[in-house]
Amino acid sequence: MFTSPTWLILLVFVVAIPFVERVRARRRRLRGAALGTSSRRPLRLLWLGGLAAVIVALANPVFGVELDLIDARGGAVMLVLDVSASMDAIDMTPSRLERAKLTALDIIDQAEGNVFGLIVFAGEAYVYLPLTFDAEAARLFVQSASSSLVTRQGTVIADALDQAIEALASQGADSSVIVLLSDGENQIGDPVVAAARARELGIRVHVIGYGTPEGDVIPRYDAAGNRIGLVANDAGQIVTTRLDEDSLLDIAEAAGGTYQRATDTGVESVAVIASVQELELGAVGAQLQSLGVSRYGWAVLAALVLLGADIWRRREG
Repeated sequence: MFTSPTWLILLVFVVAIPFVERVRARRRRLRGAALGTSSRRPLRLLWLGGLAAVIVALANPVFGVELDLIDARGGAVMLVLDVSASMDAIDMTPSRLERAKLTALDIIDQAEGNVFGLIVFAGEAYVYLPLTFDAEAARLFVQSASSSLVTRQGTVIADALDQAIEALASQGADSSVIVLLSDGENQIGDPVVAAARARELGIRVHVIGYGTPEGDVIPRYDAAGNRIGLVANDAGQIVTTRLDEDSLLDIAEAAGGTYQRATDTGVESVAVIASVQELELGAVGAQLQSLGVSRYGWAVLAALVLLGADIWRRREG
């Protein structure tokens, strides 16, 4: 890999020089034969090798990786994604969960330069991706999220918010936001208390609700992703899940954030993206940054050796 590969085009001319020299030498020999003289000149391969090494050095070869600990600056965004079975409901296209993932990806794409983390939750919550500057990694983790990630079913929004707060606090971020993506159904804990705690710590919580108040049934899938029926309760009755907008509004209000209901157009992400982009560029803690190692020094050394050898050979000759 080269950071300035355009310089490598000059190698074409270096390779072409021997062929040009052969043509010119042949003409000189023919002319010398006609005049009865000799005009043979040795090809300076050492000089050509040194010139090629100089060009490679200018192209700056990079290989290998070294880790560097840097004091990063930016905003910290913790995405809190509901992956409970109710998010598989298809009252949104293609489903609540897939629509929420598209929103999360949109936020990441439009707000690069910040650190992103991802918490997933259903009957329990856990950090799926710690805060990172690697936007591509954040995209991959969001894309891989599914309702099969958490086997324990239910919804624990409060626990998910608490974990998001702890992750942001441990990062030491000066400016941070939590984005909650959920249909609002909650069985355990009081998410309003967690939201109020976030506000006290200066962490704004933006909430986006997925689904409709009318609700829908929940498809059931096999391990291969094929639809095999509908989710039913212990009594055998088909379960209907509805967007709990009141609960989500309460969370946003307690946290001093905003609430929006998601639509198929994706317009709900605009206000959240604007808020994230307005985050002050404060410290977000120490970050490990992987850097390619420049190896141009070896090319410079090779150039010096080859050109030096060429000068020495000519003097000795």
